[in-house]
Amino acid sequence: MYRTGYEILDGMGEKGQLSTLAVLLGNAVYAQGRHDEAVDLTKVSSDEADPLQAEGIPCAFAEYLVERNGHWERVERGIPRRFERIQSVP
Repeated sequence: MYRTGYEILDGMGEKGQLSTLAVLLGNAVYAQGRHDEAVDLTKVSSDEADPLQAEGIPCAFAEYLVERNGHWERVERGIPRRFERIQSVP
């Protein structure tokens, strides 16, 4: 259901509701173990180019880095907290 809705909205050029549906679809494909696809969908779901300014729905990531006490720490299969500074794993 999410995939069909996503494809319809994407084909229409609708961006507002597409981002919300991208999060829901992203979480579903993440749960299925399709982590790369889930990460790609989080790019669609961002409401801001600057992730520090975004206020969207939280997304799960296969892995990412989070800044804690001035150092970057690797997190696997997590959901960043609201005010955490994160970046992708190189």
